[in-house]
Amino acid sequence: MGIEEVIIYHGSLQELNSRDQNKQYEFVEEESFISGVYDKMDEGIIYRHKIAREISTKGYDGLVNSRTIIFSEEETCDLRFLYIIEGTPIKRKM
Repeated sequence: MGIEEVIIYHGSLQELNSRDQNKQYEFVEEESFISGVYDKMDEGIIYRHKIAREISTKGYDGLVNSRTIIFSEEETCDLRFLYIIEGTPIKRKM
């Protein structure tokens, strides 16, 4: 699975599964996932791609009931925004 295919869905698993009958997902054993902290453009890679890679590396196909946590950090005179994704991990049904 490429990182473009990782699902980060803010709605429920039931809502996600109702969108496409050919792509059905189920919960995995772990009840929650919290990503690392990412800068919007960390090393030239958009934070969403780094988070998707982290999700995929854990063996998940995505997250449902997710939320994005954004906070700011003032570094010298520059204000930068940092991102964390939290959600319930899912796998595609076989």
